[in-house]
Amino acid sequence: MNTESIVKEKTSKVELLSNSDDFSCPVIYFKEAIEPEIEQVKLDFAEIRRLGNNAPFYLLIDLSQTNPPRVEVRAQLSKEFNSFGNSCKRVLVSTGKNKFLTVAAKFIFSRFGFKNFEFFTSIEKALLAIPKK
Repeated sequence: MNTESIVKEKTSKVELLSNSDDFSCPVIYFKEAIEPEIEQVKLDFAEIRRLGNNAPFYLLIDLSQTNPPRVEVRAQLSKEFNSFGNSCKRVLVSTGKNKFLTVAAKFIFSRFGFKNFEFFTSIEKALLAIPKK
């Protein structure tokens, strides 16, 4: 799998990184926008749900180039994460090497109600934490 192209992307996107051929279940990649907005969050999570297809999946989130979301965006993110139910097995969050962003992200994610988050300094390290077949 080529993660180099993923790391270099600068725009918000959602895509299926891998079906269950490589990992124990599909992996969905979500690169958050630099300045998250409510409408974009709604669209991104609708795409995540579509790709997840009500089956178990891992969600790999790249926050390495994003700014912490405003209060109203955090509220929308909380709703979206809670809408996954049991289909999202685990959320793996890459914050890059920015320690402030990691602390802020851990605080924000802890308030979502969805508890299965792990934080990493790179996409590559997060991918290594996903169980393989």
